[in-house]
Amino acid sequence: MLGMQGSPAVTRSLLQLPREIRDLIWECLLISTTILSGKYYSVRGNVYVVKPNPNILAILRTCRQTYHETKDLWLKLVLFDFQLIDSLLDKFSPLPLPILSKISRARVHLQNLQLWTLESPVSNFRLGDTLTLLPGLQLKTLEIHTNGLPDVRIYDSITNLIERSNGWRELQVYISHSRVLAFKNDRYEVFSDRKYRRSPQPDSWARTLRRRDGQNSESAVMIYRARQRNAVYNSSIRKIFTQEPQADPSFGLAEDEFLMSKREAKKKMLIVVKRSPDADIVVGIEDQNAPEDDKPGIRQWAANIVRQNALLDGLGDIRDIREFASEMTWEDVKKVTRGHWDASICSRVFYDPFFIDLTSSKEGDDSSKEGDDTSEEGNFED
Repeated sequence: MLGMQGSPAVTRSLLQLPREIRDLIWECLLISTTILSGKYYSVRGNVYVVKPNPNILAILRTCRQTYHETKDLWLKLVLFDFQLIDSLLDKFSPLPLPILSKISRARVHLQNLQLWTLESPVSNFRLGDTLTLLPGLQLKTLEIHTNGLPDVRIYDSITNLIERSNGWRELQVYISHSRVLAFKNDRYEVFSDRKYRRSPQPDSWARTLRRRDGQNSESAVMIYRARQRNAVYNSSIRKIFTQEPQADPSFGLAEDEFLMSKREAKKKMLIVVKRSPDADIVVGIEDQNAPEDDKPGIRQWAANIVRQNALLDGLGDIRDIREFASEMTWEDVKKVTRGHWDASICSRVFYDPFFIDLTSSKEGDDSSKEGDDTSEEGNFED
């Protein structure tokens, strides 16, 4: 076979390219790879389960050399896509720390995590609180989509993520309209009977972030609005948006007439929140135990239910509810919501260091008590 100049054509293998070139090729391939997983809802409301394509990472199976060159890259580059926060927890929570800590990019739709039991009402937990169930998480980018949610809930969730959540270095929130910065101060069902008032953005969010990362830190909050429909993804045809701080103390009480106008309200927005490069973003024990506002966090909520059931059944009390709550996993929380709290959870609760045996304080024959205690322990072990 002859080349263009009449000389034999040279066939060059990908593996013959310099390592630096190959690394760029692997990066381009993996950074454009999206792994979908979990439950998704169609436009018509149908639920379907998506499993990752078994061949989506076929490059790792090409040969031994490509495997060794890409095995430590793919977790840092691919995008893990989930529609439901439950699906993200199901996928990430069982992972060992060395693997979870390498994951860099994730996408999820914004929603509250709703938990309940047959005996307790529904409890809503914001996205920021659910991330505390993933100790060791340290994403480079967390991408959030907000389709179909009330304006005030989107605004509140963003504020909560900025104020208290860890597990991400950069937050990207995609919003399909501009009303989230324009709603009036009113009573909202999701906040009981209290009113929720907006502040000028992004200045208010930026001040909150600097209080976390330091006044001289490099943290930042930027808001981009599309110049035209569906243009917020394109950096060349979007513009930076700022609500100027108002001397008028009534700011946020009424709707923003400009942003609520028919033409402006439809423009999409992108909110980018960047933590300081030296900020500690890893989800840790202190995040796991932190309550959300004036109510317990997810672990504390589940531990309280275990405690209540144990007391009602006359089994005893938990010695240190805070310590016990810190050891609960997402699987434990799911067992509590399903009423299976007396399975593997009890093997930790009803033995030291957590369990206080209340039966020893009851009146009656000591030998009879010991027999009952032995019988109960045998049942739990079974």
